[in-house]
Amino acid sequence: LRPNPRVLDSINDSLARAEFRWAVEALGLFRMPTFQGLVDQFLLDKSRRHGFASWDASGRFKGCVRGGATGPHDPGSIMGEAELHGTDHCFLPLDYNFYVDVPHLMQATFNFVESQGAAWEEAETLRSNGKGHLLNATIRWLREVGMLRDKPKIIHFPGTLRKPWQRWASIA
Repeated sequence: LRPNPRVLDSINDSLARAEFRWAVEALGLFRMPTFQGLVDQFLLDKSRRHGFASWDASGRFKGCVRGGATGPHDPGSIMGEAELHGTDHCFLPLDYNFYVDVPHLMQATFNFVESQGAAWEEAETLRSNGKGHLLNATIRWLREVGMLRDKPKIIHFPGTLRKPWQRWASIA
């Protein structure tokens, strides 16, 4: 694997524009740019994002769902490999980047409640039966809208703090 120096040149060209830098910062944590935000904004700057990536039963890439990330999910709406070019990319479902920290789980829950037109008081009813009820309802919603297609394959512990596997646990 050899990095292509033209990609770095292209990133530097994008970074030279103030609106690009602002967009990267806006995606960042507390308006601080992140590498993930830089990559995402670069892909949006240099290519077209289509709907969710789709695979067949054997795991072979079929293409992108036509439209945006929240577009239709029926198999007939797939933009196949033959229609995709070097200036296209698909949106990955949460299966491939599932955030497992509390702020992101709470944001997903907030998005669920907001999408239902429900007030936080209604969410409190779910939560009063245990936080698990609200989180389970959120996961059901993520599956219904197609943002979570299957069990997460890649889980993401964002931030600079040590990850769970880096923490020492005392032996009982």
